[in-house]
Amino acid sequence: MRRIILISFLFISFLAKAQQYTNFQGYGFKANRIWADSVSIQPSDTVINKVAKSVAILNNKLYVADGTKWIIAGGGAVDTFSLSTRAWRQKGIDSVVGLLNNVTVDSFIYSTRAWRQKGIDSVQANLTTGLSTKLSSVGLTMPSAFSVANSPLTSNGTLAVTGAGTSSQYVRGDGQLANFPSNGGGGSSVNYYLNGSVNQGTFGGDTYYEMNKTPILGAGTNFTRTNGQGNGYIASFITDAGDPSLLNIPAGNWNLEFYFQSSASGGSPEFYGEIYKVSSSNVFTLVASGSANPEGITNGTTVDQYFTSISVPQTALLLTDRLAIRIYVITSGRTITLHTENGNLCEVLTTFSTGLNALNGLTSQVQYLATGTSGTDFAISSATDTHTFNLPTASATNRGALSTTDWTTFNSKIGAGDTATMLSPYSRGSGTSGQVGYWNATRSLTGSSGFTFTPTTSLLLNNSVTAASAIARGQNITSTLTAAANGDVLVGLDVNPTFSIGSFTGTSRLASRFTGNVLIGQVPSSIVAYTYVPLTLSNNATGALKTQLSLLNGGGSTGAGSAIDFFTYTDAGNGSPGIRIAGVDNGNYSGNFQLLTKGNGSAGGGNLTNKFQIFGGTGNILIQSGGTFTDAGYKLDVNGTARVQGLFSALNTSTQGIILANNTGSYPAVEFWDGSKRAEIVRETNNGLTIRAGTFSMFTSTNGTLVGGTSLSDLNASAQLQVQSTTKGFLPPRMTTAERDAISSPAAGLIIYNTSTNKHQGYNGTTWNDFY
Repeated sequence: MRRIILISFLFISFLAKAQQYTNFQGYGFKANRIWADSVSIQPSDTVINKVAKSVAILNNKLYVADGTKWIIAGGGAVDTFSLSTRAWRQKGIDSVVGLLNNVTVDSFIYSTRAWRQKGIDSVQANLTTGLSTKLSSVGLTMPSAFSVANSPLTSNGTLAVTGAGTSSQYVRGDGQLANFPSNGGGGSSVNYYLNGSVNQGTFGGDTYYEMNKTPILGAGTNFTRTNGQGNGYIASFITDAGDPSLLNIPAGNWNLEFYFQSSASGGSPEFYGEIYKVSSSNVFTLVASGSANPEGITNGTTVDQYFTSISVPQTALLLTDRLAIRIYVITSGRTITLHTENGNLCEVLTTFSTGLNALNGLTSQVQYLATGTSGTDFAISSATDTHTFNLPTASATNRGALSTTDWTTFNSKIGAGDTATMLSPYSRGSGTSGQVGYWNATRSLTGSSGFTFTPTTSLLLNNSVTAASAIARGQNITSTLTAAANGDVLVGLDVNPTFSIGSFTGTSRLASRFTGNVLIGQVPSSIVAYTYVPLTLSNNATGALKTQLSLLNGGGSTGAGSAIDFFTYTDAGNGSPGIRIAGVDNGNYSGNFQLLTKGNGSAGGGNLTNKFQIFGGTGNILIQSGGTFTDAGYKLDVNGTARVQGLFSALNTSTQGIILANNTGSYPAVEFWDGSKRAEIVRETNNGLTIRAGTFSMFTSTNGTLVGGTSLSDLNASAQLQVQSTTKGFLPPRMTTAERDAISSPAAGLIIYNTSTNKHQGYNGTTWNDFY
């Protein structure tokens, strides 16, 4: 680079002076015909500068003085040449560079003043260290936002500089790449403003201000962090409760636009932001931070706008979560001021969108549509970022599109004029009007008078059947029902009429009516029932105990009323009921409810005994085994041992008494009431016991005993007994010296307060000693 500058200076000066001097005399040579646009250098020309290795450049050749005469650099004869200003302008310096490829000028000295006075006469070039070393390479470095090719150059070439980013990025002030913000759906991006004048309260000891979608102008609110405070958070902001009320933060870049000012120029002050999600219980969780790439505050004392971005991952939210941002500054020996509101609206550009945020459960910013044939029916399958519309090929099990083969099959479908002809083979048969037709063995339609349909009677079954195998069935419904999926309901006969009575009164609405006794269940080998049993539910488990439920009219053996009998019997047994629920009305037990059971080992025999009775007149309950049931006036009268699990209350009408309850977790407690709960004894989760009465509390467990306090967690691990209070003290036994000495065999460590000496004393196993 130095050679090119030197040669350029020589060319410019030489051309400028060629029109002014008729006598040209330089340090390295002397010539007399410069005005004639030509000059000759002969071996006899005077070398004015006697210093060896003085140089001159003429006619694209480098001349070197040896102290007495000129020679061409690199050897050779003395050159005689003509100097033409026009030729110099055409050739420029390209040919001179070629002459310098084999030499290096180590230093170049010239006098600006002499240059202006004498032109080229004053140029002096000295090779101070000889023609020894030359420049071997040139390199170029750039910030990370750019890429450099062909560096370093070791020969003629080009250093190429290109951008290293993409069209969606920009170059920050420090030469690094940053991403423009992106949103998570259609519509415009949701932006928040930092409203520094609205105090949102204190969280974790720090005051937070409002982050809201609506900016506040006002007079402006500023925040400062001094050099004395050092690096740290300059301000923190949080959204209102219920904002953003979304379930997801879309992945992308959040762009932060803040206004900063430094107390002085210089230094390297910087800032970055941190984004948090905040739960309804005020738990802060870091979502993303810009600490790895802080942005410089570079414009000194001028209030200026600064930009940075934070890459935010996709983050799940609750509808009750809020968002917060904390702004951190590196002061670099200065006071940094953050300006908000008024003309300095600080803004946070998020990846939220005012448009569509989710489609069929997918939240990707870019989504795709595809087609498929999976499944057994038309369905849309959505996964990752693609919605696949599946339309299967129609088959015996699939509902879908007809294939080419299917269309060929159905292409000759029945036409309007062919219907009667094609159906005629299947419309033959016999029957009368109103009969329901069915296919007979010859595939002909036929009817029966026992199965008819009319507009007035709808479906009528009217069979006359002779018993076969001891059973005559007027109508027989033997459907086979098969489940197809979990939760299917299989119904053999579903009667579900709709009644419309209009304005009529006294109407009866019966879903079904049976005249005669009804059996529901399998037919047993012998049905145990009375003649007054209208409904029997039975099974017929062969070789095992049978079960049967009968509804009785007339109360059976219990007198007037009704009953439900539960039977368990064998084929050989007489089938007397094992359990009976009865409502009786025989004068003595008017309107009473009874539960009768048979004793153990009495299958097929034995008598039912009353075990439980509700007296209809009072509603009182008596539980006993047999005997006479007499209403003694108690709401619950248990003749025998009773057990209560759960809450047991023994309170009078004034809520006085005792409650036994599991009101603390799943552990029992005893509560003492006198209008309200006055005291309680509770078993704790750690097998401890808590006694509370008013403001007094005592906790005890295997770890020790605590008097006062709020819970066993207040008990010191090293204490077997601890008394806790801020208003009262611990008072040991008080006695005189005589009373103390009357204690029989005092134990070592025993403590008293001696009223004779007015001092606390302790026994060490041998003697009593004062504490102070």
